Amino acid sequence: MQLRAENIERFEELLHNAPAKANASAAKAIKRAADSARTQAGKSARLTYEIKHGDVIKTIRMTRPRPSNLTAEIKSTGPVVKLLSFRVNPKTPKRMKKKAIRVSVRKGSNKTFDHGFVAKMGSGHANVFTRSTKNRLPIKSRYGPSVPQMLGNEKVIGQIEDRATEVLDNRLEHEFNRLLRG
Repeated sequence: MQLRAENIERFEELLHNAPAKANASAAKAIKRAADSARTQAGKSARLTYEIKHGDVIKTIRMTRPRPSNLTAEIKSTGPVVKLLSFRVNPKTPKRMKKKAIRVSVRKGSNKTFDHGFVAKMGSGHANVFTRSTKNRLPIKSRYGPSVPQMLGNEKVIGQIEDRATEVLDNRLEHEFNRLLRG
């Protein structure tokens, strides 16, 4: 994601007069914009998907800007998310007779697993499982999309970019005024 702020030209003028102070101020503004983008990523993912804000945030790593390197990088990495992390009914393991499991990964959409069940294995791994055959074993653990896939959604990315650009413009203006006041 590349951002270009409207106030950057005025900031570049200031670079010629006091480059050290201008670079430090720009780094502060970029860091604030990156922090806001990270927060917005969690909020935007929650608007589209049935996932917790914390589950999104913990996958995001950020490289911070420095006065010598005025770039910030926000990167989300992680495996596919188990279905139990989304909205599942029932959520806890129960003995049931031929009752389907309903899972909602995206808001407003449900998927039904007719022969699915929620179980907690001896290792502590709890998830939604389905049987591959009519036999008792083998069973298959079910997963949804990974957080990077969710954040790659065009609607989600658009909201993140808009928020980051807005914050960068505001913070550059603020830092610019602060430098001029001395």
